[in-house]
Amino acid sequence: MYRDLPPLRGSWARFDVTVIPPWKVGDELAKTKGHYHNSPLGKPPYPEIYQVHAGEALYILQKPGEIASKIVDFVVIRATPGDVVVIPPGYGHVTVNVGEETLVMSNVIYRGVKSNYGPFERLRGAAYHFTTSGFLKNDRYSEVPEIRFEKEWKRSEAIVLELVKEEHSFIWLRDTDKACEMRFLGADCGDK
Repeated sequence: MYRDLPPLRGSWARFDVTVIPPWKVGDELAKTKGHYHNSPLGKPPYPEIYQVHAGEALYILQKPGEIASKIVDFVVIRATPGDVVVIPPGYGHVTVNVGEETLVMSNVIYRGVKSNYGPFERLRGAAYHFTTSGFLKNDRYSEVPEIRFEKEWKRSEAIVLELVKEEHSFIWLRDTDKACEMRFLGADCGDK
């Protein structure tokens, strides 16, 4: 992972690039570790934007209930080059390289975001693992809903360049109330 790259360095947003080679550990495909985002005082957690530049990604999003092992929403989005995926407020996420080539993706996030890897570490991954045989439920979770499949948010040549040109259009990355109003993937931030 390459963090805080130009052209956003020094701005309110951070631009990162992540590279995941095509490989497996047993039957499980290469993936990120998974994390949740912090939230501003009394508000929903911060959202994040990803864009795929090469390869094929499976974005796994999950929203916990009262405790981390009780998941109330589980969303999967398949994305290819040019696709943009939004991680809504309150959702933890993992990205899996499901293609035969190296996955290259970028993300834009509010600079003040802190990642919390703890729940994914304690529960050893997301509520479902993606393997060569498909999805397998992670038995460390006490409640897991059915998988909901969604489409990417939009296609774009370069989301980071759009952000640099029209910062006001992306204010929802740092104003989580505005992100909740947009209801990405139908997510409801009512219970934060």
